[in-house]
Amino acid sequence: MSKLEDRIKKNIRESNLKGRPEFEGYSPFEMELILYNLFGENSPVQINPLPEQDYLQIPLFNLIKYLANLIRSEGEVKLTARGYLPPRVVKELYQQGFIFERAIEMGITKLTTENDSLTVQLTRILLEMGGIIKKRNNKLSLTKQGRGMLQKDNHDLFPHLFETACKKFSWAYFDAFDDEYIGQLGFGFSLILLNNYGHEKRQESFYAEKYFTAFPTFLEHQNSPEMRTSDDHTAFVYSVRTFERFLAYFNLVSLKNEKVFWGEQQVQTTPLFTKLIKIIPPMGPI
Repeated sequence: MSKLEDRIKKNIRESNLKGRPEFEGYSPFEMELILYNLFGENSPVQINPLPEQDYLQIPLFNLIKYLANLIRSEGEVKLTARGYLPPRVVKELYQQGFIFERAIEMGITKLTTENDSLTVQLTRILLEMGGIIKKRNNKLSLTKQGRGMLQKDNHDLFPHLFETACKKFSWAYFDAFDDEYIGQLGFGFSLILLNNYGHEKRQESFYAEKYFTAFPTFLEHQNSPEMRTSDDHTAFVYSVRTFERFLAYFNLVSLKNEKVFWGEQQVQTTPLFTKLIKIIPPMGPI
């Protein structure tokens, strides 16, 4: 019996270490590291340090630093009675031009309050979640950790905030889509896909199809049968969260043409992507 058990255990171990085509050649063991230990030790996906000048090319990071430095220079920023950033700060942040939002630029949304801008909201959220600023007595001020990080170079601050955006902040916060985990769970696999195919312009659906092939459970959990294909609703959710509201904010992908309702965009990695993201190849053959 013990020999049989040893054989079964050996087969399971070998199966877990064998690369699978739907995982781009990575094994289930490696995929577990990608899912649950992203950027950590032994993860196939790592963050490289950048030359200082390259951090200036990251729009959301520069917006975050601008607000943090504004709070540092003023000592504290008093919030509105409802707990939002004052309009003057909202407008000053957006007018820096780090990220332009289509609804604001087209005049659909009038920029007045913090809630009028997704990126201004996200900036404050990441600073608070990352422990860089704190709210006390309806005022924002830097934490001790925040003061220390702002005094150093960006090699500590950026990875800290990038991981906060990847792992702590819910990507479903700004939408009302069904499954809150689409896009964010398995984000490291999307980085692998972009590393493998992003040198050429490809449709968003190309990546969505590969993502849902690797994680078919997302399709199985859709409430209605007409939404169980990777080329319509779920692909749209994946694309908006992964490309438009995350990777583009960090200048890791370029998107050709603005999306009009359900139309697709073409995705291509930027030079910054190859500098920042390090992908370690699969350990063994498929």
